[in-house]
Order: sequence, then C-alpha cells, then structure tokens
Amino acid sequence: MSPLSAPSNAPSEALAPDAPSAAPDPTSVPDAPSAAPGDSTPSAAPAKPPRSERLSVRKTYKMFAGGAFVRSESGRSYEVRSRTGEVVAHAPDGSRKDVRDAVRIARAAQSHWAALTAYNRGQILYRVAEVTESRRRELIAEVERAADSDCPDPAAEVAAAIDRWVWYAGWCDKYPQVLGGSNPVAGEYFNFTVPEPMGVIGLTAPESSPLLGLVSRLAPALVSGNAVVALAAQRSPLPAVTLAEILATSDVPAGVVNVLTGQKEVLVR
Repeated sequence: MSPLSAPSNAPSEALAPDAPSAAPDPTSVPDAPSAAPGDSTPSAAPAKPPRSERLSVRKTYKMFAGGAFVRSESGRSYEVRSRTGEVVAHAPDGSRKDVRDAVRIARAAQSHWAALTAYNRGQILYRVAEVTESRRRELIAEVERAADSDCPDPAAEVAAAIDRWVWYAGWCDKYPQVLGGSNPVAGEYFNFTVPEPMGVIGLTAPESSPLLGLVSRLAPALVSGNAVVALAAQRSPLPAVTLAEILATSDVPAGVVNVLTGQKEVLVR
C-alpha cells in the first residue's frame, strides 16, 4: 500500500459543511445544564429550610420598695399568664421577709409624708393622675390581659382609675373639715377633734379589679397621710407594678408606697 493512500476505513465521500443553525426561539426555555460525570450535585437548587419562630423575650418585673425596684429576698419569680393562658411576663415571688422590710421602710417614710401640707399632698396625687394618663394605652392592654378581671371595658376602668386620683387629690385639704370639728363641753373649755393618720396600712389588690380596685384603696390611704404596703393581685400583678413605676416618677416620697408581688397565702397571714 502506498503511504499516501487513505486508510481503508475512511468514508468514500467528503463530509458536507454544517448547515446554519436556526435562530433561538425567545419563547423556549433553556434546558438545565447537565451534571458532569461523577458529579453528585443536583442540577436544581435545594429548597430552603422552614424559618424557625423567634424565641419570646418576656420582661421580668421587680418589686417596688423604698423608692427603688428590687428583687425578692428569695430571688424566685413566677409566670404571669393572660386570660388566654399565654405567658406574658415574670413577677417576683415575695416572701415574709420582703413584707417585714417593706413595713420597716414605710414606717420610716410615713412621718415625712404626714408632715406635708394637705395642699402638697394634693399636688402630688394630681401629678400621679397626669402620669397615669400618659400611660393609658399600656394600662388598658394590661387590664385587658388580666387573668381574673371581670371588667367588660378596660378603657373605661383605666379612665375611672385616673378620675379616682383626681377626685382624691381634691379631698386632701377637705377631709379634715369633714371628719374634724368642735365638740360642745361644759365649762370654759374648747374641745375639738383633728383626724390623724393611722401610720402604715397594708392592703391587697382584688383579683377581679387589679387596677381600679387597687387605686380605690390606695388613694384614700395616701390622702390622710398614711404610708402603704400594697400586695398586687397574684395572677394579674402587671397593672400594680406599672402603677408603681408611675408613682416612682410622680414626686411621691420614697417609701410612702411599696408594692409587693407573690402568693397571698404566703405574704398575708
């Protein structure tokens, strides 16, 4: 065989030139690129995992004693649930020692509060009404979520609590005239009575009315110059704790009002 001869398996006819390719169709969808041999990566992008829910951040409140927000003596707290059973916050679980400390603080502050003029006490209580008005929406939400509240209209209850502060602010300089007076006696004597504060008063907020019920008991005690140790509603303490925050910014002297949270069977015996 001549070295210039073609191989025996070569085709006898020359190959025709390639035909011109057709123009791409804009409506056609390109095929997905095929995976290379030995490549285990799928051609389609993997689906994103479902987004997990965020962890709820709930506020842990503190008790109010001596004009400061303090933790309970035990350091324990309990869950505060709404009327639907949802956990909305944590409140301190007070002890008997917390009660004794609050009474001691209130006794030390009561004499200064009673020494103020009726006009000064009235101005401070009116300031409490003003600050309560500025936090109306927050209080409405807390009363609405209260577990055992039987209030059909939380907005009306908060409005009534504000009005109660204004009402008793006006009574500060009037109650001595109503309760006090002169008494007729024989001889050349002049006998008269002057109402005096009792000292330190302990009271509890009703479960069915954690805000208005507390204000209705707290305001009269402050009008007459008493100091108070108040126990918030056990299952719905948030309105009382928010009220303590209001009192802390309303020029009420430190120690005059002390708000505790916890179990009533432990704190009130």
